[in-house]
Amino acid sequence: MSSHTETPKGNPRDACVGLDPVGFYIRHPPGPHCLTTFITPEDQLFKTIHMGAAIVDEERYSITIDGLVRHPFLFSLQS
Repeated sequence: MSSHTETPKGNPRDACVGLDPVGFYIRHPPGPHCLTTFITPEDQLFKTIHMGAAIVDEERYSITIDGLVRHPFLFSLQS
């Protein structure tokens, strides 16, 4: 992940290329007796997704921090 002050190209919403799953999704956590390691694996994590999980184009995805901040900047997934 890199940070810089460049202006993103195009509409930030264009980085979203799909949703998976689409719509509401819930995965309940396993019972305590099913947890066998100190670190919980991703496939056993509790998940609640209300409007679908975004699939993003990593080359176009960015987050801009600006407004009432001293130093506006942009985060991207590009190194």
